[in-house]
Amino acid sequence: MMDATSGGTGQGDAANDPAERCRRARAALRAAGDLSTQATAADVERVVVILASSRGMSSFLFNLLRSTGSFTSLIGEHIHLYKMFGLLRPDADDAVVDAPGGDRAGFAAALLDDLTIPDPEPVAERTRIQRLARQLAGQWHERLPPIEVVVGAIERAMAALRDQRDPELHFLHVVRQLRRAEMPIDPWYYDLPADKVAAVFPELARPAGPPALSDVIEEPPFVLPAVGRAATRADLRARPLLLKSSSDAYRVAELAKLFPAARITYVHLTRNPAASINGLVDGWLHRGFFSRRLPADRALAIPGYSEQPWGTRWWKFDLPPGWEAMRARPLPEVAAFQWSAAHAAILAALPALDPASIVTVRAEALIEDGSRRAELARILTHAGASADHALRAQPKMVMSTVAPKPGRWRDRQDVLATATSSPRVLQIASALGYGDRPGSAWI
Repeated sequence: MMDATSGGTGQGDAANDPAERCRRARAALRAAGDLSTQATAADVERVVVILASSRGMSSFLFNLLRSTGSFTSLIGEHIHLYKMFGLLRPDADDAVVDAPGGDRAGFAAALLDDLTIPDPEPVAERTRIQRLARQLAGQWHERLPPIEVVVGAIERAMAALRDQRDPELHFLHVVRQLRRAEMPIDPWYYDLPADKVAAVFPELARPAGPPALSDVIEEPPFVLPAVGRAATRADLRARPLLLKSSSDAYRVAELAKLFPAARITYVHLTRNPAASINGLVDGWLHRGFFSRRLPADRALAIPGYSEQPWGTRWWKFDLPPGWEAMRARPLPEVAAFQWSAAHAAILAALPALDPASIVTVRAEALIEDGSRRAELARILTHAGASADHALRAQPKMVMSTVAPKPGRWRDRQDVLATATSSPRVLQIASALGYGDRPGSAWI
């Protein structure tokens, strides 16, 4: 089995560069007629960007909107493409966008390659193989052999699974075959039901810490390949592009540079601080959400987190400006800092935008069927799509650490009391319309 830091490709230093790995993988899978040979970012006419803090229910809203069929989109976030193409530096916080050597064109080409639209029709097996190979190359980048070897192994695995109709079980059984081919893919790092993972891998212990990688490109929980049809250039003209990444809270001005010909709708998604901060604490204690492996000279000493073996070197979620001052603060304070930093950055960026381009949505309104449909219809109308498509939305919790319930943060109320009552949190909460003190409104 390959060592986690060896690179796994045997192709030299160039192959260990994320952007170069990405280009090589896509070149090996390139076929005539691929979208990236026909379209560029200049062909994107409309974009809808969800701006939110981490654990602010942005994944839930993203999947609601995606399920309407009104958008072209990735299956998840695009932060891994920022990293691959040098637009998010491993040695800098998420607000640093002037990365030397940043490749906006490469980012756009890779993004366009992976855009899909939900469709009930089965996807061709060749397409499924290529999508899975591309995703595995980003998720387990330094632990896999060359992409051609991965493709061959996936082909052999899928040939024996043509009767498996459950996409999650199909994926897990493919992973089982890849592991037998000495590809150390850990299924516990995917956004999958734990009972399914345990049923297919009863011998595999559930991890508590980060994946066995020197650093992550895509952040776990990893997403499964999209099951919809590939977007075409005509789809880019007819449908808005839907984007969601926690880092975009700090990069609002950069989005217009990535899509210079597009009319952009900014959906500012808010959620009460107690719920979001509690969700961040849950995530810091979960086996997922690792985002950066820090150098030894910037190690963490966060009470409530850094006692774990990996807790001094692995940061979770977004990395806001000023994070160094939080390296030894208690975990609830770190979470409160992340929530307030994200929304402060969004609030600071909004005045420079056309007010008509901004839609503000409360996460609490997405919980009930009636208010959810109304909010989705409002976003769809603003984006130039049909409001009637809100009826197609399929609610599904994703990237959840525990089963959701109203007011779940109250189970940790004593621990969160100081963090949620800080002047900074109360100031941002008030600016977002939640009032200036925790209470019944913070449901």
